Amino acid sequence: MRHSTKIVIKGTFFLIVGIITILFFVVIVYIYQDLKKVENNMFNLYNQVRTQNDKMDKISVSDEKIVQQSLKFTEATKNWQPYQDNDFGLQLKSPVSWGGLKTEYKSITSNDQKATVLYGKFNNLSANDYLDLAVLPYDDGLQRAAVNDKFSSNDILAVMDKSKIGECQNALFEILKTYNLGEIRSCQVKENILKQKFILYRYVKTLDKETVNRLVAVYPRADYYVKINLPDEVVDEVDYFIQSVIFMK
Repeated sequence: MRHSTKIVIKGTFFLIVGIITILFFVVIVYIYQDLKKVENNMFNLYNQVRTQNDKMDKISVSDEKIVQQSLKFTEATKNWQPYQDNDFGLQLKSPVSWGGLKTEYKSITSNDQKATVLYGKFNNLSANDYLDLAVLPYDDGLQRAAVNDKFSSNDILAVMDKSKIGECQNALFEILKTYNLGEIRSCQVKENILKQKFILYRYVKTLDKETVNRLVAVYPRADYYVKINLPDEVVDEVDYFIQSVIFMK
């Protein structure tokens, strides 16, 4: 009887030890998995914080650059004279030394198509062949009736809107080549002070044994575009001027 009792006690002991051992390993595995989850969460949190900090750094640098550009523009043009055209929703600023912008509306016709064109010239620059302004329709015939050449189209607008600031993509060059303006050089996508895009390009062609080498700023809009002839050298004054050309509609 005593021997049987010892066996029962031994069996109970080993059973309890076994249960404790199993529970111990279960707890260890649970703690390990929990710690792994915590480690993964901490790692993910660290990556999120690092990514967010990188984004914040980039935003800060970008914002600071934009602010500095705006301050420089505001300071440089604070005494400039404004111009506004409500028909085309066009606004700009220009140096007082250029004189007032003298504008003229003309009605043009081509192949039963009609359009109103706006021409502009600064009074004190009338002897120059640059810094004149024209607001033109997209119709090929009307464009050529107005300025003898074609400088933009709805295709340019569509590609430009998707383009990054900087050198023109090949798609823009290919479209410009179809306008028979000759050789297209140094095409760039730029922004005005409202972050509205425009393009700057040079075209070189020979006409009646005379070579035309012209730099133009072109601002494509939904129903029309603005073309400005520029001098060969774009000094700060000219650069601020082409940035000041904005559209309110």
